[in-house]
Amino acid sequence: MKSLSIIIVTYNSQKDILNCLSSIFETSDINREAIDIIVIDNSSKEVFIETEELIISQYWTEINIIHNYKNGGYGQGNNFGIQNAKAEVICIVNPDVIFLKPIFQEALNMFNVNERLAMIGGKQFGGGDISYWIRPEYDFFLFTAPITKLLNKFNIYLQKYFYLSGALLFVSKTKFLEIGGFDEKMFMYCEEADITNRFLQMKYETSYRREFHYQHLIDERSEASENSLKFLINSYKIYFSKFDFNYRGFMRRSIFTLKALMFFGQ
Repeated sequence: MKSLSIIIVTYNSQKDILNCLSSIFETSDINREAIDIIVIDNSSKEVFIETEELIISQYWTEINIIHNYKNGGYGQGNNFGIQNAKAEVICIVNPDVIFLKPIFQEALNMFNVNERLAMIGGKQFGGGDISYWIRPEYDFFLFTAPITKLLNKFNIYLQKYFYLSGALLFVSKTKFLEIGGFDEKMFMYCEEADITNRFLQMKYETSYRREFHYQHLIDERSEASENSLKFLINSYKIYFSKFDFNYRGFMRRSIFTLKALMFFGQ
């Protein structure tokens, strides 16, 4: 019987994945046999074989590594992994995340005592130490960015306005499937805000725990590509359309912020 399924979606992540897996076992406070770890590799067949060999050399058959039938992005990869998960509580984690302390048992306890709880996030170190962001429909970048940073500093999380970092999330499998999982039309970006809104529409709860420490090596990533910008714009369009939010107003706020930053020489 598995208590926790851990889903890691990788893409050319050979340099990160072993450190992530090692930190899982080093910090785990539940029985090793109770953890179901699934690595979904979105890479090419050649890279998948290399990654598979790396993992097997260290963990033999403890890790279930699956080559994704397509590179469908963050949401599709995690949906695919969750479909194969054996436990009710799922931990979605990026391959460039390092667990810093034991958190699994407390996460399981939280789901056990609160039947309305759908998702938990933790305290991120790295990437500006931002563990949650204001949702796009409330975002007025120039003004909300410093407020978001300040609220993160003092660990003030408001589920009505914020969404948790997708680098490390615990979710209830039943509730996640009930809302339809990640929207696979979003290749990347906005997925966390999207599922947050759908959880809240179902009267479920999201929670932030400052004690759940993890290191996210996002600062080591290369600069965003032109494709990343295309994915971002596409996801925003889907998100605003889905919830009938004002996309034009959002774009006006974005342009205003950009012009203000250019004016002040940022």
